[in-house]
This record gives sequence, C-alpha cells and structure tokens, in this order.
Amino acid sequence: MGHSLKEMLVYPSRCDHPTDWVGILPYSRRIVEIGFGNGDFLYHRSGLETKVLHVGIEISLRCIDKAARRVYAAGRDNVRLVFGDARFLLREAFPEASVEAVFMHFPCPWPKNRHAGRRVTTAGFSDALASVLTVDGFFELVTDDEEYAGAAREALGEHPSLVVQAYEPNPVRPVTTKYERKWLEMGKTIFRLRVAKKEPYRASSLLRRNEPMHVVLPGVTLPDERLQGVAALEGGDGTARWVVCNSYRGTDGSGLAQVISCDDGFEQRFYLRLIPRDGNCLVKVDDASYPFNTPAVQAALRGVAEALRSEP
Repeated sequence: MGHSLKEMLVYPSRCDHPTDWVGILPYSRRIVEIGFGNGDFLYHRSGLETKVLHVGIEISLRCIDKAARRVYAAGRDNVRLVFGDARFLLREAFPEASVEAVFMHFPCPWPKNRHAGRRVTTAGFSDALASVLTVDGFFELVTDDEEYAGAAREALGEHPSLVVQAYEPNPVRPVTTKYERKWLEMGKTIFRLRVAKKEPYRASSLLRRNEPMHVVLPGVTLPDERLQGVAALEGGDGTARWVVCNSYRGTDGSGLAQVISCDDGFEQRFYLRLIPRDGNCLVKVDDASYPFNTPAVQAALRGVAEALRSEP
C-alpha cells in the first residue's frame, strides 16, 4: 500500500492555500463524487480507473470512516476523502478547470423551502460546477425523484457555460451503486442527467485569504464578566452570520469562545482564543480549529473583538 489510512483523508482548510493538496498528488486526471454514502461507486470505479484520482466529498463522518477502511483494505492509492459541504468545497478546494467529472448519486431532494439552498438547482452550485470542470467535463446526477431530476435539468441547463447532454430513465452504466442495482431489480425507475461544460468559467471565491485571523486589542483585559458577555454575542448579515454558543475560562487565564458561522448556507464550527497579555488582549482563531477564512469567520472575529473593546 502506497499511503496510510490517515493520508487518504484530506483537510483543505489546513493548507496554506485550499487547493495546495491537489498539486502534490501525482494524478493529472481527477473525478469527484459528492455524497458517496457507503463508498460503493467510489470503490469500484477507482479500481477500474487506476490512473485517475477519485475524490469523495461527504458530510457524514461515519460514511467517511467506512469508505476509507474499505478502499484502504483494497490498497487503492488513487482515492482521497474530504469531509465537508460540497457546494463550498467544489468552488474553493479545487483549482479552476481541474476536474473532468462530478458524480452525485441519489441525493436528498430537500423538498422543504427552508432547505432550498442545499439543492443542486441553486445558482451557487451551477457556478461551482462550471468553474471546477474542465471544458467538455461533465456532471452526472442519478436520482429516483423525477421532479428533482427535471428541476436540475432546467436549472443547470440555464447556466451560460453548461449544456444538457443527456436526460434518460434507467440508464445502463458501467459502474453502479448498491441502491441503484436494488431499485432497478425492484422495477423502480431512476433518472440520469448529464450536463457538460462547454466554455471556460470562473466562479468568485468567498475566501478572505489576505485578511488576518487575529485582532490585537490594546489596553483590554479579560475579567470574568467580560468573558461571560462574549457567550451572548451574535451578528452578521443575511448571507454571513455568526453566533457564539458558549465561552470558557482556561487554567492559564485565557478565554475560549465557541462559534458557529454560516456563509450562504456553508456552516463552520470553530473556537476563538482570547489571550490577555501585558495589558492587551489577543483575539485569534484557536490553533486547534481550521475554519476556512470566510466573511462570516471574519465577521465573528471582528464582532467579538469589538464587544471586548467596547466593554467598560
């Protein structure tokens, strides 16, 4: 085996630049599977296409652990797994025009209005696809929900850099998933949508790479009442919001604030460290946290710093 189980897991937010991890891997061709579940498709396809890097993105740690052990046991060097929100990671964790195919199998259609931002029909997802795919690269959606497939065909087909290549029921595919085979055997109809990239496109980035993730507050101390007040903070605007869930006092006199941030549906959880030193206070992202430097993270950092600065 050429790499360890630990090396199979990728953490783009820990790199100096979120796309750096791609460049150090010896694969010129790359495909991505979003929401790989038990890893069935990823496992079989990586065995057939050994010279292609297969990247799986998943929000379930249980699925990542299960798939990682299965792929590792088979000795596959050409698989990497990423934990997180694919809508954000496609745009931020891959170089532009670096992926030749993106697959999504049987995603939740998110029928409730409050979950609309999680669907593949959003403009943000279309932009991310158009940016990350190579010209003539494609996105393939397989679903048993005909209404969802039709909505995705309409939404993705409206993007200026994308074109619908195929839309068909019960397609014959060389690599299928466990549930796909099961439902076909039961006589259930499934639908495949394939959308290709026809011309270059660059999506805008949310990241604030040049903005520091710390603030120094001259003359500010950190008494208990000031630290307790941090736990009640929240702020931001409609697309970049944040809230402090709790605050803690460390044995060394420093403080810790637990934060949840949300950028247009992309949620992160991290800690801010509040360090009193020589009559000043340093507010910084804790060393054990690795959030992407987004507008909501910056807003939380500034919001906490401003509250500490304004306290009597």
